[in-house]
Amino acid sequence: MRLPGEPRRVGCVRAGADPYAGGQYDPDYSYCGDDEACAIEYAIISGHLDVVRIKKMPHDPHNPKAIQCLEDACTARSAAFAEHLLKRGYIVNDRPDGTSSLVSAIYSSVPRRVVHYNLTKPVSEWEIERPVDEQAVAEKAKILALILEHGARWRPVDKKEYQGMRKAMNQMGAGATLDFVRLMVKHKACERAAMEELFRTESLRVHCWKHIGEIYDLIERMPD
Repeated sequence: MRLPGEPRRVGCVRAGADPYAGGQYDPDYSYCGDDEACAIEYAIISGHLDVVRIKKMPHDPHNPKAIQCLEDACTARSAAFAEHLLKRGYIVNDRPDGTSSLVSAIYSSVPRRVVHYNLTKPVSEWEIERPVDEQAVAEKAKILALILEHGARWRPVDKKEYQGMRKAMNQMGAGATLDFVRLMVKHKACERAAMEELFRTESLRVHCWKHIGEIYDLIERMPD
């Protein structure tokens, strides 16, 4: 049964269809992906937590599409999606070296700071910044804590991944960046070298200047 306003593929799951199967492209939900996107992905991206929680849904953490489903859950606005999939046994460390791509994925989805231009005001007041949604950032911290509790480990694979994390950190408040470091240290989720590389750039150190002493103390406690 498909409820009013929900994607066709989500409705199929209610009727007992394979939740990992692709299907007919749904033009009403083009932002959910292409024909290869499965019903669980559609349910997460379109906000149907009730579908993800269907008791009889045959979740398969080893399905090739499972990691994409979990990534979608980790980048959703609510931690409830990731929490449910993790309870169903979804695997957080998806890379060949036993580390997780999800840590970076979580922070790549932090809402970006938006700059508006008001040309009716003096030049000095043209740029008006819309602050980052603090509630959304707090939700990302909840999701990070969830995957770390399930054993996620972070080891960036290249400079691009570090750059993406720095960009996200610079968009958030300095306190949120400190919370990230605290969580990583608490769960021993990365090596000291990775965190040292993250804070190598002056821009991030300046952004966190109020907490940089505590951050360096925390980094010193991380494993080599």
